[in-house]
Amino acid sequence: YRFATYGWVKSLETQFPKFVRDLADARRSGMSFAQGIRLASKANYGKLTPEVKTMANKLSMGVPFLRVIDMFGERVKSSRLLNESLMIIKESYKAGGNVTATLDAIASDLVMMKEVEQERVSIVRQHVMIIYAIFFMFLGISVMIIFILVPMIQTQPETQVSGGFGF
Repeated sequence: YRFATYGWVKSLETQFPKFVRDLADARRSGMSFAQGIRLASKANYGKLTPEVKTMANKLSMGVPFLRVIDMFGERVKSSRLLNESLMIIKESYKAGGNVTATLDAIASDLVMMKEVEQERVSIVRQHVMIIYAIFFMFLGISVMIIFILVPMIQTQPETQVSGGFGF
């Protein structure tokens, strides 16, 4: 169950920047957040699509935008990345000002964070593969010593040494 939840959250994190960019584009064109989410609910965001449709449905039933964001945050509370993004969206909504620039910054930061995470995973994977290669080389050398070198040493004729210092 945890692995399935983890995979679901990771796929949401992958698609969330695209959703935020679309929401920023909607705001740039003069739409409200509610209208932007309703418009975004028609797009395909993979596993995020049902969540966006749920937000659009709640907004169409008259639930306030901040409450809809809070409900979405509760469903994805295991993702620190999404929760921090939602908190920034809520604060920019409350404060007003240039919300579009904030949404664009959130989207670009999320994309950059995912790229950094993928690079880190790639580097760790390389190190793990090097460790495995060293381990298998050690096993190969050990097997060679046991099956080749030890029998060679055992078949050597014993030499007798006379006296203590060879005098």
